[in-house]
Amino acid sequence: MKTKKSKLILVICIAVAALLAASAVLYFTVFQEHVLGGIELVSPKKGAKDIHILNDIVLEYWDFPDEKLTASEIYTLCDAKCKDNHGQDPAIITLEWQGTSYEYIVKLGKKSDLSDAVEYVTKETKLELSELYSGTKYYWKVLSADGKCESYTFNFKTAYDSVRTVLIDGVINTRDIGGLKTEKGSKRIKQGMVYRGAGLTNITEQGKKDFTGKLGIKTELNLADEHEAPKNKTWETKDLFITCYEAIFNTSDEYRNNLRDCIKLFANKDNYPIYFHCMIGRDRTGTLGFFIEQICGISDTDIKREFFLTPLAYNDGSYMGDGFMWQEASMKTFRSLLKTYGNGNVRENSLQYLRDIGVTDEEMDNIRDILLESY
Repeated sequence: MKTKKSKLILVICIAVAALLAASAVLYFTVFQEHVLGGIELVSPKKGAKDIHILNDIVLEYWDFPDEKLTASEIYTLCDAKCKDNHGQDPAIITLEWQGTSYEYIVKLGKKSDLSDAVEYVTKETKLELSELYSGTKYYWKVLSADGKCESYTFNFKTAYDSVRTVLIDGVINTRDIGGLKTEKGSKRIKQGMVYRGAGLTNITEQGKKDFTGKLGIKTELNLADEHEAPKNKTWETKDLFITCYEAIFNTSDEYRNNLRDCIKLFANKDNYPIYFHCMIGRDRTGTLGFFIEQICGISDTDIKREFFLTPLAYNDGSYMGDGFMWQEASMKTFRSLLKTYGNGNVRENSLQYLRDIGVTDEEMDNIRDILLESY
């Protein structure tokens, strides 16, 4: 009897052991991609897609139909939703994980082996990011600072959001024109190459780190009068003061030559990444941006949307009212004059104007070669 009972107990023990072993196998089969060494990645989920880098206000604006791109419509949107000059700020993407370490190292890159990874150090179990590219697949993992444990690698993909707004502390109306599509839709401007915005008078120490570190800007192109944007010796500055809109047709040789030299600066790959600005990043900045985008063959709709994005960065009543109405009227006059400047359409006549002030076709080709990529 004892022998039978012992055998029964043995069988039960074996069965329990087998069940536990099977459970362990099942656990590691299901969860091995989520947990390793005590660090579990939580969000974004592995393989997540269409994560927007633009905030809801900019996304709503970018979906405006062509006929709605008017001063009154944009003013209505800004008046209702743009507060404290932050209507253009990028969306914050938060990486989250679970772990018990005192400090973590987060690796984030565009290659699956993370050989290109940027490293962030934090004591929290989350990391907030605002500098991600649109339409880009990212890989990330988290390690304990003591090197004792790490997570598996996850990936996620950001949504294709045309134009990338960026943060430079102390500076307003800042964005990357990368992402704008050509009229034929086969190419787009590379991200991380050309930034535009307001002057750098109030840039903070953190802003300087954003400028040269996070964004890696090499050349500042100041289009404003010298007293409006003082030089900053931590990076190279080019002062080329220009006029804007229809004034370019009857300006002095000095300003005309300055506009020519601005374009030539973009034809030299050694100058990139470039940040160009005037005082508030609207009129002179918008005029130069218009010509760069025309050279690149950007669709007329995207040129218009990018140009009128500026008001979302402000909520000052006078700017949003009379200032924007004037901006809209000036651009209409400018485009009307370009239509009659030569024998072609606005794009063809824009390029002819640049030839007439001394920009060569070779230089315009160089700009396209530097800035455009297939997608």
